[in-house]
Amino acid sequence: MKGLACRQLVLTGSHTPGLNLDGATITGDVFLTGGFTATGAVRANGANIAGQLNLRGATLTNPDGNALNLDGATIAGGMFLDEKFTATGGVRALGANIAGQLSLRGATLTNPHGYALNLDGATITSDLFLDEKFTATGGVRAPGANIGGVLNLRGATLTNPDGDALNLDGATITGGMFLDEGFTATGQVTMKFATLNVLVGSDKPPGQLVVTGWRLGDIHGGLNDPKTMTSWLDAVPAKEFALQPWHEAAAVYDRQGRPTDAKRLRVAAARRVTARSKLPTKLLRTLYGWFAGYGYYPLLAGVWLIAAAIMAGTLTFFFGATQALTGGAPLDPGLYGAAVVIPPAAGIIPSSWTITSPLWLAWTLIALKAFGWLQTAILIAGLTGLLKKN
Repeated sequence: MKGLACRQLVLTGSHTPGLNLDGATITGDVFLTGGFTATGAVRANGANIAGQLNLRGATLTNPDGNALNLDGATIAGGMFLDEKFTATGGVRALGANIAGQLSLRGATLTNPHGYALNLDGATITSDLFLDEKFTATGGVRAPGANIGGVLNLRGATLTNPDGDALNLDGATITGGMFLDEGFTATGQVTMKFATLNVLVGSDKPPGQLVVTGWRLGDIHGGLNDPKTMTSWLDAVPAKEFALQPWHEAAAVYDRQGRPTDAKRLRVAAARRVTARSKLPTKLLRTLYGWFAGYGYYPLLAGVWLIAAAIMAGTLTFFFGATQALTGGAPLDPGLYGAAVVIPPAAGIIPSSWTITSPLWLAWTLIALKAFGWLQTAILIAGLTGLLKKN
């Protein structure tokens, strides 16, 4: 039937060794339903179908190749591979243009030699349903695909332990993407440079994630909890770690009016950068985290200032208050400790208040004074917006 031209094609209940509709032009619908079975490839590469392509309940078997091949096809009325549709062998629609929805609800796809579903560069103007216990052994690919509606994987099971269970690199999903209600993936879930208008996720990551460069419009479900989002982003393999996914998710929290959650996520990202840094950089970043919260919590410097002032006053009280003075008012350990550590307070104490012994105390106070200047500089930089974040 290659190059076929007809108004409608109905093969309900048929059993065939395969079907070749490459380049066909069908001005109506194609029905391969009612128990339709094929023991070879069903092909419609480059076909133009003005109506729907319906394979509800069909069984296609071609374990050494593609069970269904629709590369470059144009289907104007939607495509239905649901209601217990089963394919052994790949289901391909590279660069296909499907006006309407593509439904594989409850379908079972198995490809022992490659991806179970391959939609590279496909355009689906409405929704893509891979839900209601949809199962793909061999993984699902749709890099560069453009989905005008939702991508629903609720309750789906994807298995490809040696590769990508789900590949959406560079895909655009205009509606919501649902990875919840029992969605599981054995293998990587990769969404590099994907654009997701809405992402809905469960409380636990579905598997390993690779999401460098992703763009998020909004997030819902379990991902609204920063702890859950952190667990998802921690599911990224070590070699794929990047800051961008963390900051992209934090930007969503900002748009939702949740700056505190956004800040926590950014600090969590900074800590992970520190953990992956080489020793000298790790030491500096660790100190920066302690003293300024990586630039996100500059008031920590004020806490350190107060702690240092208390330490200086305590040491002075126990070890330096009775040391020799050059005259004047009795030394106040608390005031002296504050003046040593906090630069603006230095001018309020008498010049006669000088600790020269024991020597270790004098040097300790000098060190605390230097520490105080550092924390004051950090505090001022943070309050004036000059402190570098991360």
